[in-house]
Amino acid sequence: MNELQEKIGIQNPDWLMSTREKLGLIGLLHCLKPKKVLELGYHRGGATKWFSQFSEQVITVDVNEFVADAPNLFHNVEA
Repeated sequence: MNELQEKIGIQNPDWLMSTREKLGLIGLLHCLKPKKVLELGYHRGGATKWFSQFSEQVITVDVNEFVADAPNLFHNVEA
């Protein structure tokens, strides 16, 4: 599966989802094109990257210290 993820550009060790979950999420984002997203559970920003690409604004919340980096990594993300 890692080879498939690499070929289609979704391989990311910081994104804790299976290949099917990743493809499902990206498909939903593509269809829905949400203006705002509230993400509960940043971890290291694996899914945040995609939320940022498909929406105008992302608010991400987590208890870990990595969430504070999110606004520096993505232009439309608040932590």
